[in-house]
Amino acid sequence: MFPAKRSNRPLARSTMIAATLLMLLVPAAHGQDDGGSGGDPYLPSKAEWLCMTLNVKQAVHAAYRSLGDVAVRFTCDDARPDTVEIVLTYPPTLVRRQAVERRAEKAKDFLMEAARRRGWDSWLKVEVRVVED
Repeated sequence: MFPAKRSNRPLARSTMIAATLLMLLVPAAHGQDDGGSGGDPYLPSKAEWLCMTLNVKQAVHAAYRSLGDVAVRFTCDDARPDTVEIVLTYPPTLVRRQAVERRAEKAKDFLMEAARRRGWDSWLKVEVRVVED
C-alpha cells in the first residue's frame, strides 16, 4: 500500500558517477596546448575543486527543486584562486527577492561547511551575484 522507503545508495552512486565525469571533463576543458603530444595533467585549485563538488551536488538535487525556484551555481576564476562566486538565477515574476537572499545565505553556509570540512575556510573568499532570468 505504501511505497517502499528509498535508499540513499542510488543517490550516492549517481553523485559519484557525476563527480567522476566532471573530473574527467575539467582537465580536458582547462588543459593548455603546449604544441606537443600532451603535457602535464591539469590539477584544479582548491576553490575549483569545491566548485566542482558543490555543482555536482546541485545537479544531482536539481530534480527535487520546484519549478520557479532559485538556481544556484558555484563558479571560480583562475585570476582569483582564493574566491568562489555563488551565482543565483531566478525569475522575478515567480520568486520574491527576500527568498533569493535567504537562498544566497543557505548557499554560502553550504559552501563554507564544505570548505570547513577540508580545512579551507580560513582563506576562502565568497562573492554572491544575483541574476534575474
